[in-house]
Amino acid sequence: MKKKVCIVIPCFNESENINLIFNETNKIIKSIKNIDFSYLFVDDSSKDDTWDLIKILAKKNKNVNGHKFLTNHGKEIALYSAIKEIKNVDAIIFMDADLQHPPKVISQFIKEWQSGYLVVCGKRIKDEFSKFRNLGSKLFYYLLNNFGEIKMQSYSTDFRLIDKKVINYLKEFKENISFMRGLIDLLGFETKYIDFKSSNRHYGNSKFSFRYLFSLATSSFINFSLFPLRIVGYIGLLVSTLSLFFLFFYSIFFFIGSYEFDLVIFLFLLSFIFMGLIFSSLGLIALYIGNIHRETLGRPTYLIDKRV
Repeated sequence: MKKKVCIVIPCFNESENINLIFNETNKIIKSIKNIDFSYLFVDDSSKDDTWDLIKILAKKNKNVNGHKFLTNHGKEIALYSAIKEIKNVDAIIFMDADLQHPPKVISQFIKEWQSGYLVVCGKRIKDEFSKFRNLGSKLFYYLLNNFGEIKMQSYSTDFRLIDKKVINYLKEFKENISFMRGLIDLLGFETKYIDFKSSNRHYGNSKFSFRYLFSLATSSFINFSLFPLRIVGYIGLLVSTLSLFFLFFYSIFFFIGSYEFDLVIFLFLLSFIFMGLIFSSLGLIALYIGNIHRETLGRPTYLIDKRV
């Protein structure tokens, strides 16, 4: 009996790439034997003709399905919706619509999956991003791997295959999903990494702005690490200790007559040190409380407006 694999492609204003990614991927999957492939296009409330093109593809191809969000939720929720909505498959493959995840790698994914790996992940080895973005990526992985609850391979991507066993575990998560590949790695399954070189986008521009990437990194770090709270505690302890030493020596020099003690200046500087510490602490605590508040509200993670 053939295994069923669904290729999930999140889309946001990708009308120029829809047919291209479908045709290029079809060339690859037709050469893979004993696998019944299907597609799920997730339209993240695009403003262009993306949804119309998905409907045309679905009408012409029985193995193509799609759903469109009522409002924009971002890529992570698009991937999560596939986990929740897809039924009766043996594996899912996540890939981007812009062909920066090369379809030819799918053959390697299937081969490694058939050999026993439940998670097969694409790892980018050629980066065309700016030096600033690459530096931020390295910093993110360093902090997450050294101070977080999970260990992630640098330059790993959302381009990955996950087995139905992994899918079933992910369906049990009740939290508000903010970093899908982080959750997959958190499960702890042995992962096979496949190196690939990403090419430039054929059409359109990347939807991952600095604001989006910064927000993703921040929420991911908060969800998978208590280090920000710990580091504030460490800083508070350090500042308190240094302040006590400063007060001690300042008092000694005052009593031996080396300095003229100015209480106003001393309290002014000390107050600013602690004021900054208090505000930074409150800001970080607010982020954690905000996450808790969002989880307890129990709002639906996404709303699907249309299906094909």
